[in-house]
Amino acid sequence: MAIKEVTTQLVNMLTNDIICNNGTETFMGWCADGEVFDHLHGDYFNEAMALAKEIAPLVDDLVYRHLKYEY
Repeated sequence: MAIKEVTTQLVNMLTNDIICNNGTETFMGWCADGEVFDHLHGDYFNEAMALAKEIAPLVDDLVYRHLKYEY
């Protein structure tokens, strides 16, 4: 479940920020430090947060260095 939740937020962020031309932000900024996972409970919330924190540097590197997106 955590993988699906985090992947959903990643897709939502890339769609909103790049495809819809709304500018960029960090992945954890998009996740509002966990608010996007508030509907999850207990271990599911903790797993999603751990995974989001783990991939955040990779996502940020992708967006800011490799895609070099400018709107």
